Amino acid sequence: MPKKYLLVVLMALSCLMASAQNSIDRMVEQYSTLGGSSFVTAVKRNPKTHKVEKVVKRLTASGLRTQHFIDTFKEEARRQKDVVATTADGYTTMIVTVEGAKQNRIYTLRYPSKERPYPDVTVTIIINMKR
Repeated sequence: MPKKYLLVVLMALSCLMASAQNSIDRMVEQYSTLGGSSFVTAVKRNPKTHKVEKVVKRLTASGLRTQHFIDTFKEEARRQKDVVATTADGYTTMIVTVEGAKQNRIYTLRYPSKERPYPDVTVTIIINMKR
């Protein structure tokens, strides 16, 4: 395959991987400012260099728009290759993993398995920085 086409394929793959990152991150950011949710961020830094090593964000939400989180995660699950979904203790947990050049991201969604009009959801985003 010529280098030109290989570059195009690599760019397309990186766009697909970034779509999960962008759509879920954007949704968490927007919802955390609307109310009806709690949002917590924790940052782990290297004690010597003070560089960020890991960021953990958690949004717990309830209300009208929570079904949108479930739909978005299911849509990303169809596009991504690193997806795990499990059901236990009445809850479904979906995990989407996105590997990037500078960081790896793990997106987790937990919601009641039994369908309800406005389920409570918990979204956790773990960002591990690469060296």
